[in-house]
Amino acid sequence: MTKPPAVPVPCWQYYINVAGIDAAAGRVTQGGGKILNGPHQVPGGSWIAQCSDPQGAMFAMVSATR
Repeated sequence: MTKPPAVPVPCWQYYINVAGIDAAAGRVTQGGGKILNGPHQVPGGSWIAQCSDPQGAMFAMVSATR
């Protein structure tokens, strides 16, 4: 994947499997984190969201269902 302009340096992105992407995204924001990109569907049908925790550490989530 090409690095988007908003990402300052190349990095590894870790994905966490979740049961439902919308519910998981809600828990991220309720916990003080931010949704940086998504949720959106990717080829193959999975849903992903790229996020940051309250301290700015980036991670992503993936789910088979919205």
